[in-house]
Amino acid sequence: RMDLIQTERSMIEHADEVIILADSRKFERNGNLFLCHLDRVNTIITDAGIKKEHIQPIKDKGKTLLLFKLSK
Repeated sequence: RMDLIQTERSMIEHADEVIILADSRKFERNGNLFLCHLDRVNTIITDAGIKKEHIQPIKDKGKTLLLFKLSK
């Protein structure tokens, strides 16, 4: 698992733009592995289930936030 994190960190370090695609439930959990600071992220894409208290800090940092609605 640490090898994967190190590889992803290297990719982020060399990237011109960092885009995160994450299920809104990810914002509800604290993990024990750290990948990168929000300052390094340009865009976050998630579903419309994200809670409002998680949206504002992203916008306050000037990040692009794209929400999509899940359909059945």
